[in-house]
Amino acid sequence: MSPPSVRLLTKITRPHVYDAWICLDLLETHRSLEPYYGWSTSYSITSILLQLQSFLLGREESDVESEMLWLKPSLIEKAIDNSRTFVCSCGHDISKNIVNPRGEDWPDLVPEGSKSKKVNKAPKSNKQNAKPSQRKVKAKFTLHVLPNEVLLHIFEYLDVVELNRVSKVSIKFQSTSNSPMLRYSNEMQCFHSKISFKEDMLGVGINMEYTPMKILQSITTPMDLVSKSAYQQGLRQGVWKEKFKYWIPIYINKFHADTMVKDEFEKAVQRCYDSENISNRRSHIATLSVDILCKLMSSMVVEIMKGRVHASLKALEYYCHFHRLLIHVVLKYKGLQEQIDNKIKQFLSDESSRLKSAVPNLGEFLPLLSVSNYEWFDVKHVVIQESLDRNAMWIYKKHRYSATLEDKWKCYRVGSRLMMFHAYFLTKVVPPGKPLDEIARAYDIRYGRPTNKMQNDMQNNMFYIQSIDTYEEYLAYLSLTVRDVRQLLMLSTDNMFRKKYLVIPGRTHRPSGVQHVQIRSTTSSSNDDKVRMCMERRTRARTHQVKVTNKEREEKTKRNYNRFDVLANVTD
Repeated sequence: MSPPSVRLLTKITRPHVYDAWICLDLLETHRSLEPYYGWSTSYSITSILLQLQSFLLGREESDVESEMLWLKPSLIEKAIDNSRTFVCSCGHDISKNIVNPRGEDWPDLVPEGSKSKKVNKAPKSNKQNAKPSQRKVKAKFTLHVLPNEVLLHIFEYLDVVELNRVSKVSIKFQSTSNSPMLRYSNEMQCFHSKISFKEDMLGVGINMEYTPMKILQSITTPMDLVSKSAYQQGLRQGVWKEKFKYWIPIYINKFHADTMVKDEFEKAVQRCYDSENISNRRSHIATLSVDILCKLMSSMVVEIMKGRVHASLKALEYYCHFHRLLIHVVLKYKGLQEQIDNKIKQFLSDESSRLKSAVPNLGEFLPLLSVSNYEWFDVKHVVIQESLDRNAMWIYKKHRYSATLEDKWKCYRVGSRLMMFHAYFLTKVVPPGKPLDEIARAYDIRYGRPTNKMQNDMQNNMFYIQSIDTYEEYLAYLSLTVRDVRQLLMLSTDNMFRKKYLVIPGRTHRPSGVQHVQIRSTTSSSNDDKVRMCMERRTRARTHQVKVTNKEREEKTKRNYNRFDVLANVTD
């Protein structure tokens, strides 16, 4: 799909406009490979018109001198007159209020509040040829007695403008039309073709990275909804030009799964593994499905912890989509949950089953807890110790034995945040002990997405997690404590060498002498108060920043008052 061709029919004097042509990256294809620049198939007619309006009427701080030329009152007044007097060859004439092309006329409705039985007031001489008289309908308004589920289903067929009109009918219609479920439903469409999940199978594009030994290492996604038909027609990039090679469907709700997805997810997974000739492609399809979903969920956690608000919320949304799909796979294949439970049991009971050779990535192992009969509290001591042991390798590579406590924390900061997110998700988003079918039903009601409360709570916790800057604070967030953090880290270094995570030829590691450090659970109060205090500090800082920004804006407005006066005079 190419960008639209825009030609100005009246003259406008301003930078980057040359006669009838506009120089705007939105309309260009030569930048199509640059992220965040150029044309994107995600644009709608409304978004194109809004960007054109912003471009033609906006201001550019980088080119003040040229802007002062086109801001001359005479040029602005002439441009306005030209637009008002222009008559198009199709008959469009704004001066006579003739708008072309016209839409189809809707049938007349009974005027609201009419008290007469007949509202045709034509003279008697014309009554024979007049339109039939409208009659006042005396039926009672009964739509409000319908259940919310039925109204939501009816309202799903309305567009945004129609929903706005319906919301003015009654208080119940207003609350129903403002339901986030309707917004979720309207947003579940392919960014390229604008096809909804009711018309085609929706999924996401993915990229697979693997080792030279053809072992699948990680999977990433642009996090944009893509329909199966768009992928089959050759779409291979997301909204912002991020390339992808493969495509898998996602689980939106039971309707989408039963009518669209069916066995297509397993087929897509098998195609991904077969095309790259990956070493474990002969494994059972259920095992491959779990593997690919855990890798996707792990990559979503990395995006969430980058801290960018919009990207973090989007990553959380897709994390939930993949989690719902993981639940679907576990419920579909009998015995799969038992296999997952056995893997976690071995991880807890046998040290050899939690080595990197057995569990290469803890971030891909932890999502299994969300579909097992185990909880975060069952594994947190062992997982945290193993995480510290693996991180000791990076500390040693960078600092050897000279690292301070602060140096070690800097090496562990990213890993600690991933651990804290999993602890949050496995205790707050997926409550311990809740059956998988109940979690699945809750997801399906929301089209596989997190609630607004979940998003807000996640944001607050992410801000708090990013403010944690010591091992003590990290352990406290996880409701853990140790007598001496330094001894814990020395033991992790000993474990790292003992487990052969790092082997240095010709060198031997001298053990620190620390035999055991107990990581104990605390009975301290919840972190909710700490999160709330952190958010209050952020709110105060943000309020101060807004005040400073407003003050700077006022001063800037005073400096440029001449330019705004010119525009105001022309507008008047």
